[in-house]
Amino acid sequence: MDGTISHAIERLRPFAAQQAGYYTAFVMSDHFSRIEYTNLRTYVEDFHRVFFDRNIYEPHYGLVDEMRRRLS
Repeated sequence: MDGTISHAIERLRPFAAQQAGYYTAFVMSDHFSRIEYTNLRTYVEDFHRVFFDRNIYEPHYGLVDEMRRRLS
């Protein structure tokens, strides 16, 4: 359950692995990956809808450019 010590330990495991020099990854079945893809696509569509509904879609492109600049 969210907010419990068990949940905190569960969330710390990838960080502990990375601190030890390992990489973490997600492994999922085809069925679950389809569900996850659909959920993420819906999230992005909702995100874009908020921008377009509020007429702030231009700064969105600037945001993407800024993210690319900072990551390179």
